[in-house]
Amino acid sequence: MASTEETLGRWLLVAALCAVGPACGPRSTEGADAADDTDGDDDDDDVADTGDDDDDDGDETTGGEVDGPGLADGIRITLVEANQGVGIAIADAEGWIGPEDRNARLMRDRPLLVRVVHDVDDGWEPREIEAVLEVGDGDGVTEHRVTMMVGGAPDPDDLGTQFSFRLERDEVTPGLTFRVRLFETEDGRGADDNAEAVAPAEPLEIGIEDVTASLEVVLVSGSVEGCPAPPEDLEPFAERARQALMELHPLQDVSVRVREEAISAEATDDCEFPFELSAALFAAREADGEDPNTMYIAVYGSVLGEACQALGIGERVFMASTTGDLDEFGARIDHCGGLSLGHRHVRCTGEEAGPDPDYPYPDGDVGGYGWSVETEQFHTPSAKSYLSFCEEPTWVSDWSWDKSWGFLQEG
Repeated sequence: MASTEETLGRWLLVAALCAVGPACGPRSTEGADAADDTDGDDDDDDVADTGDDDDDDGDETTGGEVDGPGLADGIRITLVEANQGVGIAIADAEGWIGPEDRNARLMRDRPLLVRVVHDVDDGWEPREIEAVLEVGDGDGVTEHRVTMMVGGAPDPDDLGTQFSFRLERDEVTPGLTFRVRLFETEDGRGADDNAEAVAPAEPLEIGIEDVTASLEVVLVSGSVEGCPAPPEDLEPFAERARQALMELHPLQDVSVRVREEAISAEATDDCEFPFELSAALFAAREADGEDPNTMYIAVYGSVLGEACQALGIGERVFMASTTGDLDEFGARIDHCGGLSLGHRHVRCTGEEAGPDPDYPYPDGDVGGYGWSVETEQFHTPSAKSYLSFCEEPTWVSDWSWDKSWGFLQEG
């Protein structure tokens, strides 16, 4: 761990880059929500309600005709996606997609959204269809079921027009298998064999990795002479920080506590970015004797609005100001939290200093669908990177998610 003097020296070189104002191989074929909200609305998109059903469905027959509801006709599964923050295709119309063909990784003990995208034949008759997600963990198979009125092909940006299932963290284990089937809901309708309504053809692994990652965070109240006072109660800000960091990074747990002893600094000419407070923050971390991977955040009063400063890329120390707006505070934690883990800025407005030249998506877009394990909000590919200066809605790309995976596993 670097000394306070060495760390501050490095910070002086990068602080200007990190000050944030308003928003700072072929595939294997082995085995072969009703709301209209879209990304950016204040309302959360609904994930379809699911329930466990351990009974055999009893719907399939061995002949060409069925007595009860059979596999749905005229509809086909085009994509099955697993999402713990970023969307990862695990099956499509060609079959199962193995880990070697995926854009990102999945971890144990973190909630997971299974999203099922469908298409329909010309002349489709709108009707209710039941989707059944089978998940097997070695001890047995659990069925999650959801029924939805299917009027046609879904809007890919509206989760409410797609079948979706939330698996809780205790269900997400290494070796977990899955299969999705679509059924009619009327007796005598459908067939006992329709490969297009099943994906994959037989249960195969989701691809949950046996890895863990957690993050410890300390919030420190910071006062600067002549500047607005920090909030008296930091507990609500601690919870908002926990939520922000949990949403955007591959973690099972984020623990945030408020330091009992506050820090302070003498008067400054810049209350928006009081560099004088940074020395006290580094000294507090050193005095506490915390693990160097523990993230320290100084919270101070704001003059013009929420802002943040990352005190060195990968240092896991930064400052965030607040007027008391928890949502805006969370956005600052998003941005500087990412920088403090080791990320660089992502170009979007053109004002970002030192942007990462390897970022793969243009205009700061995240390039894929996202989902919050905390709020269940659904994000579209046009959302902007939280590491940019673009205004909300912001989210995390699969590329940044994979980089965070590396930072957290190494740390």
